[in-house]
Amino acid sequence: MTNLLIVLGCIIIICVLVYRTYKIKLQGEQEMREWLNARLRKQIEQDIEDAIIFGTQQLD
Repeated sequence: MTNLLIVLGCIIIICVLVYRTYKIKLQGEQEMREWLNARLRKQIEQDIEDAIIFGTQQLD
């Protein structure tokens, strides 16, 4: 009986550790996506500004 409780306890601990590792991995992926989206948005804004400046210079 004691061995069964020890085995069940170990299984629960392993499941919790695997779940936490998976959760941290997903959180890291989400943060990376948000960072990439912000960087892409910033680059698009810069490209639009550069195009407007270039177009204005061509009119002069």
